[in-house]
Amino acid sequence: TISSKYNAGFLALGWLVYLYFFADNDFKPRLKSAILALLTLLLGFLVGSPYWILSFTKFWAGFKMVISQAQYAYNFETGIPYWWELKNLVVSDWLLGIIIILFMFILLIKMNRASIPFAAIVWPTFLYVGSWEKKGLDYLLIIFPVIIIYLAIWLPQITANKTMKRWVVFGLWLAVLLNFPRLVYKNFLHTQQDTRQLSANWIVQNYPPGSKICYDHYHYDINLIDIERFLTYGEGSKYLDQSIRNKLLQESGHLKSYQFISAQKKLERLDMADSLFALAADDTFLLQAYRHPHKSLEEIKAAGAELLILNSDSYLKFIRNAPPPPKNPLRMDFIDRQKFYQQVLDSLPAVEVFEPSRVTPGPTIRIYDLRRL
Repeated sequence: TISSKYNAGFLALGWLVYLYFFADNDFKPRLKSAILALLTLLLGFLVGSPYWILSFTKFWAGFKMVISQAQYAYNFETGIPYWWELKNLVVSDWLLGIIIILFMFILLIKMNRASIPFAAIVWPTFLYVGSWEKKGLDYLLIIFPVIIIYLAIWLPQITANKTMKRWVVFGLWLAVLLNFPRLVYKNFLHTQQDTRQLSANWIVQNYPPGSKICYDHYHYDINLIDIERFLTYGEGSKYLDQSIRNKLLQESGHLKSYQFISAQKKLERLDMADSLFALAADDTFLLQAYRHPHKSLEEIKAAGAELLILNSDSYLKFIRNAPPPPKNPLRMDFIDRQKFYQQVLDSLPAVEVFEPSRVTPGPTIRIYDLRRL
């Protein structure tokens, strides 16, 4: 459980403190640095997130929700623990990735007073995040600046020798020059309309304002607007600033607004086994997932949706990946959504498909006209 992981972390810190008092004189300075680094990391987290001072109960609930999401949620990417992280660090940005991997191991090989505080942040983070089922390099972001700072400490030491300094400078310039074409290409893609913009333009040209659309994705990142979602039924509509509300009302007659139909249900009562409910009752992330299961194709059509739009960033992770193991409480949710996407892809002809290419960024967008069913 989540609480047992917290207890294990405090127990590990307790063991370090215990070992410190019984360690020999040669090992004590290193152990002391490790303990101070861990305490500094904890203090830095608390100082950087002062909300725990204002409302500790809400802060703790939100923190547990994030940890639960990392533990149970499934992402587009899956792979072998730790190897996935190492491989994708290089694939995503080979220059930065190689530097990060190289200095992760230098922190271990060159263990000294200067490197221990950095290693105490980098390696526990990598080992913990790498063990998750949910994969994503964004969870490792904390180690990037730490390694870059250590690189600034390490370079003056290694470049004291003039020959070594020349090789280091040559290697850095070579890496930058080899990486330059990739950076130019990435910046070029940012100037192009991506598949979501192209699909939105196509819908505006072919379907009148007010059409009901089910965009099956976890972000509203398609270039269409639903004014009523901001004004009335959206989760954040009640917090909308009055001046922005007035501006939307003034522009409502000029904007081409479409109505979004949610692909998720909103259950008031949960029908679950007692053991599963006991697990979810104290876990806000699981409780939210159980209260908002995915609708069937028939339920989406019954809700009035005229168009169904699928985004490959959502559906491919269910089509390509195997379900989570039986111990994962979201396994059945995954299987249900896998069946839904398989049904749509196998039985419904798309009226339009927007595919990415070398000059067109974005995910694959598939549009289905449910009125033709």
